[in-house]
Amino acid sequence: MSASIQFFENCMSPNKEVRTNAEKDLEKMKSMPVSNTINIFKEGMQSANESIAQLSSLLLQKTYLDPAQEQVKPTLEDYKLIADAIKPQINFKGRPWKTLQRFADCLGRIYKNTSLAQGIGEILGWFNNQEDPISRKFAIYLIQILSEINAFSGDVIDANAVENFQMIFNKGLNDTDVDVKIESLKAITEFLNSLPKEETILKFNVLGDLMLQTLVYALKTELGTAPKGEVNENSIGKAALEAINTLIDTYPKFWKGKMDNIIHITSEIAKTKEFPNAIRETSLELVLSLCANSSKAIKNSANFKNVFLPLIFELLMEVDYPDDISKWEKQTESSLFPDSLPKNTFKP
Repeated sequence: MSASIQFFENCMSPNKEVRTNAEKDLEKMKSMPVSNTINIFKEGMQSANESIAQLSSLLLQKTYLDPAQEQVKPTLEDYKLIADAIKPQINFKGRPWKTLQRFADCLGRIYKNTSLAQGIGEILGWFNNQEDPISRKFAIYLIQILSEINAFSGDVIDANAVENFQMIFNKGLNDTDVDVKIESLKAITEFLNSLPKEETILKFNVLGDLMLQTLVYALKTELGTAPKGEVNENSIGKAALEAINTLIDTYPKFWKGKMDNIIHITSEIAKTKEFPNAIRETSLELVLSLCANSSKAIKNSANFKNVFLPLIFELLMEVDYPDDISKWEKQTESSLFPDSLPKNTFKP
């Protein structure tokens, strides 16, 4: 076993003393030039042991690429060395998704700190691989990472970038591969919530209906992936519901012209008892957010009057424990409508 692989083995050792010594070695690396240490991480990422490959990527990120490591300030040459160590390891046929995610986590941070335009070009290359859905999923995940680390916070999204991202998300949401389709939904909600300018966000309004359709698709796909009544811990459907809710709160104009469609879809989710209660309740919050932010449009919505309000009365009649009155009595009462709703929301 090489010294590099032994180092990563020591990092995962059940022996506290061995792990502590490995952590000390990692601290020493931070004071060394990247050129002196990159081969250690590279050998770890090349390992057939995917736990070591993932750990080496994570430690590489934590050591050189995370802002918290203020004592380590990589140069452009350092970033190039790190990128050159990672890219040859990206094998869509031979590496599990978790390992590819760790590689993407590092690449996203490199793109942000070097050339975002070059990064977007590489993302387009991976996304346009029509033969390999993992390659497309990897490209979409990179956009999500860039969104999460606020790489799009300045004036980096120009007209050309808007077109590229519209194309990627449109194709991604229409992809025939389930994973690409659902990953695209998660990425676009993260992306839109990370943009600083409303005028830029509104340019993606054309994708609103497709986002809602994919939301339902994601939720239906996740049915049965968790114990009955519970939400999958990594539920993309629930995460997308919450992200769309944030979009409604922050940029209600994004959903202009789509009010009836939102109410129709959220009502369908809320009345589907196969969905966990947490999902059904979150879908109702979307309409409540619309009430708080677009009360005039809500009052003019036919679906609000004819679909949503009757549904609320149906839901009020639901009892979680119809055969056990003692459990029913112990349930905590909660108000359906938040105090933040305008007082005149439901007035004619």
